[in-house]
Amino acid sequence: MKIQILNDLYNEVNRLFIAGAKFAKNDLRIGKLLPALQKMGEKSPAMKRLADLTDNLSNTDEPEEALLDLGVLLNAMLNTQGDTTSAEISSITETKVAFFSELPRTTAPYSTLEPVINALTIIGPGRLEPVKSAHENGELNDFRLYALLSAGLPDRHSELSDYLYETAIPALGSVMIPFLTDDLDITSNHRAQAQRFALLDSLGYENSLELANKAVNEGSPTVQIAAIKVLGRNTQNEELLLKLADDRKTEIREAAFIGLVRMDSKAGKEKMITALGSSKFKSATEAAKICTDPEYTLKIFECVKKVYEEKIIVKGATYGDCENFVPLFATLINKEAEYILDFFIRVFCDFDKKSRKNSPVKGYISSAACRLLYNYKNKNAALSTYERICAECSLKGLDGLYVSNYFEIASAFYDPKKMFDTFSHYYASAVLFFEYLDLSKLTNLDSRWVDEFIKKRDFNQLEFCLSKDIEREKIQDFLRTVANERGLWDNDSKAYEYIRVLRLLVKNLLIEELNPVAENFCAKITGLKHLNSWVARDLTSFFRYEEVALKLFNGSRHFLEAIKDFCYEKRGRKASDHHYLYDVVDNLLAKSAIEVL
Repeated sequence: MKIQILNDLYNEVNRLFIAGAKFAKNDLRIGKLLPALQKMGEKSPAMKRLADLTDNLSNTDEPEEALLDLGVLLNAMLNTQGDTTSAEISSITETKVAFFSELPRTTAPYSTLEPVINALTIIGPGRLEPVKSAHENGELNDFRLYALLSAGLPDRHSELSDYLYETAIPALGSVMIPFLTDDLDITSNHRAQAQRFALLDSLGYENSLELANKAVNEGSPTVQIAAIKVLGRNTQNEELLLKLADDRKTEIREAAFIGLVRMDSKAGKEKMITALGSSKFKSATEAAKICTDPEYTLKIFECVKKVYEEKIIVKGATYGDCENFVPLFATLINKEAEYILDFFIRVFCDFDKKSRKNSPVKGYISSAACRLLYNYKNKNAALSTYERICAECSLKGLDGLYVSNYFEIASAFYDPKKMFDTFSHYYASAVLFFEYLDLSKLTNLDSRWVDEFIKKRDFNQLEFCLSKDIEREKIQDFLRTVANERGLWDNDSKAYEYIRVLRLLVKNLLIEELNPVAENFCAKITGLKHLNSWVARDLTSFFRYEEVALKLFNGSRHFLEAIKDFCYEKRGRKASDHHYLYDVVDNLLAKSAIEVL
């Protein structure tokens, strides 16, 4: 029989991880297990250590650290000694858990790991960000979290589950193998079991082929599909995979093609090409993506080109044709061949022609081409392709997504001067939209961009330039000019723009420079004959930024009092936006009085 007490202790430790370590002290359930653990500790140093940690958990004033330390050793023993019988207690030594004891453990305190532990053990929104943040900071590479990461794969929140599967667990590498195997159940049809199976294969689990053979015969349908892909690691499975490539189920055929390409089966690749040219082409597209054989890369390309010429650029092409073509088009991604990059250029140029200007499929195919080229691994090759497309296509033939992708890739190769010279005319022509970009990645920005942003009244980008201290005085002068313009309350968009400008001025000017701004702001409000609802809402949004508003009226509280009196006159009898504005200003005055005191 297995050592039941280890499983019992594991359940109690798991309970405390979920309920909170603060409940561990003098816990009755833990206390009941302690005598038996101490008895076993007489025969094994490892069991003695486990008993000591369990005793410490029940008595310490720092239960968080004690619970994590106990979890580390307990998981190690369960993963290495899961089938040890009670008669073999003496065989459990420190050496047998050495692998787990030496796994990476950061010096992060419990308070740092607690958000990740909560994200992986409780149900609710907002749990992806703590895990992402911990991964980016290197805090997931901690033995105390490995079991929770594997257990988190079935999470109901698909974004969290996908992030663990696609990013977090693969980044940790082979250290996750024991935890994935411990949680794997090949008879379960849950998607998470197929993910664990796939991860074991990608992380280099030495028994993955043996496990795949078992899963094909005994596993659930979901796990069987994952296992079929693994069979491609052994050429002896070629005949079986060729047979499965004719299965009536698309998922089975797809997995079989992937396995055949993995084992570099010539017969399998021929079968894949035949499928790509048939109505069942979707079952072969994933295998075609991973095929690197130059001979078959050309054959895959010929399949794509044929469909493009016969179905897409002909008159009468429909969205349905595009939907079928895009998965086929995607098989060309990351294939290192000059003729494929030439084809990308042809696609853009074909849809740039006047005869195709009003084509209903133009946007569909152009967007697909943009995505494929942007995700091309060889960024040098992608950049040269972007340059050739821009040289051969007209400005009207390029959409914002394409130029924004080109901008982002070029930023890693071009200096600031060349970036401006290349892209400023796209921005001026409303083809480049900075809203698509993360400008924080840029290490430098040519100061000439400021003039372009001013012409467009692009306050988002001007705010970015202020944060980078680029042409600060010029931007501040422009903001002052805008703040003094007439007609700022004429409509909602102008009022919103004015409030945005005012907020930028307050954030970037010194307190002693703000008195004229506060006076002007007060005059513009109190000079209104009518206080429209949209103006009241925009003003309310400004005053709710208390830190900004208090800085603006620091030393000029009388302006704020004048605004309050104005709001009181305009608020009316019924509850409205005007009432909310009055209340916010009144609260702000009270806070400013407290700060003066």
